[in-house]
Amino acid sequence: MNSDLVLKHGGRSENDYDVVSGSFVVGRIFRPNAGVPKEKPWVWLVFFEHRKPGRPYKGHAVDREGALAEFAEAWRGR
Repeated sequence: MNSDLVLKHGGRSENDYDVVSGSFVVGRIFRPNAGVPKEKPWVWLVFFEHRKPGRPYKGHAVDREGALAEFAEAWRGR
């Protein structure tokens, strides 16, 4: 499902990952310490230069796997 998207630890904090497609970092998945809904603490974000018109570019998820699934859906436009 997410074979073209790989998570690599971003090094900014324990729960911070770069989303890589091929040789490009195309987004980020992370869990901030504050400012997000308690029931959906993970944030996913497609970087500006990789956004596609009419597709979501950010969102919240229950867990890291859910964030990657939502990122992939937005990335592929399904």
